[in-house]
Amino acid sequence: MKRLLLLILILILTGVASCSKQKNYEPIRVGIVLTTSGLGKNTYNDSALKGLNKAREDFGIDFVYRIPSTIGDDVKLLEQFAREDYDLIIATGFLMNAACEQVASEYQGSKFAIIDSVVELPNVSSLLFKDNEAAFLLGLLNAEISESGNVGFIGGGQLPLIRNIHYGYSQGVDYINSSIQVKAAYLTGANSFNDPLQGKKQTNLLIEQGVDAVFHIAGNSSIGVIEACREKGVYISGEKGIPNGTSEIISGEIVRNADVAVYKIVEAVLEKEFDGSVRSFGIAENGVDIDIAQHIKSDLSEEFIKSLGNVKDRVRSGDIIIEEL
Repeated sequence: MKRLLLLILILILTGVASCSKQKNYEPIRVGIVLTTSGLGKNTYNDSALKGLNKAREDFGIDFVYRIPSTIGDDVKLLEQFAREDYDLIIATGFLMNAACEQVASEYQGSKFAIIDSVVELPNVSSLLFKDNEAAFLLGLLNAEISESGNVGFIGGGQLPLIRNIHYGYSQGVDYINSSIQVKAAYLTGANSFNDPLQGKKQTNLLIEQGVDAVFHIAGNSSIGVIEACREKGVYISGEKGIPNGTSEIISGEIVRNADVAVYKIVEAVLEKEFDGSVRSFGIAENGVDIDIAQHIKSDLSEEFIKSLGNVKDRVRSGDIIIEEL
């Protein structure tokens, strides 16, 4: 009987301790302006709303989303949330950078966040993703599936961000097999991120050098990169959204978990920790990952799949450091 009473007491105390950790936040309202692409396409829009739905379940927040008809509507919709005194206003994607900066500078008493871009204002928190870490994972994958011992990288320009992604990719390749060469090409010119012809030309040059898997970060120039890979039967990897009709040559795609970033910034507002800083989300924060194409995944060894999971765990623990330039 005494043992039963002791067990009941322990359970009661455990329950009290658990309840004491729960916080009763004052409800807040969050307004988010999504991109014109809408919902249901597995984009930032869907992921961001996933984060807000979780915040509503966990914290009891209210949120409203708006989808602009055109990019020109961004300012109007952000202003609407600001005029209505929403506690947090979120702009989705780098194309809203100018709109977010304009509205945030006019409504300095409001809190803003922007996904995948930086606005240098004290009332804007910029939510970024460590793409170099996702590139590291794609480097592991492409090195594993390469038969020629040569893999490629196409960058849309010699920007620090692009070069850092290239560096992360090279580290991933080297982690699997240091004898595999990464052959790279950077597009040039004022329109380098919107030049499919140059993208195709440079990719063909890499293919002539023996690469059998290409990773690209090249904006609209990737149209030409993908076309060259499709014509030559070379694997392609890159950002989410590689066009239909190329599924047979896709090896993997970068995944940016906007839901994690959105959930964390809502939590920061609730905790009174919003400081308008830049917040970066990598493997350790569950902010980035890769989506391996199903036809590739089915051919990968169990040993590689297990080692990929182990690598992620070691990055989270700090045993593996993915260096930056």
